[in-house]
Amino acid sequence: MDSAIETIQREFATWDGCILHSLSFYGDEAGNHYLKEYNTWGNPTYKECIVFDSTFHSAVKSSTETALEEDSEYTWQWYLMRDSNSDPWTLITWGQG
Repeated sequence: MDSAIETIQREFATWDGCILHSLSFYGDEAGNHYLKEYNTWGNPTYKECIVFDSTFHSAVKSSTETALEEDSEYTWQWYLMRDSNSDPWTLITWGQG
């Protein structure tokens, strides 16, 4: 779980001016549901999925074009997958749930 959190934090750190308030495990049921659905879409298949819920504040003044409203609060989910415990987590998608 720690390595999945680190993967999210590395991505989030690239979001200039955004402040991460919280990051919490969303539950096994959400991960299992998304994994089953994802693997039927013709994508590369994975064996494990983990989902996190986050709250964050967007940049007060954005220096780049983003889909985020400036100076706003958000709640987003993050979906990561891998094949085994020895594999790194791959950040598949994130966004408002």
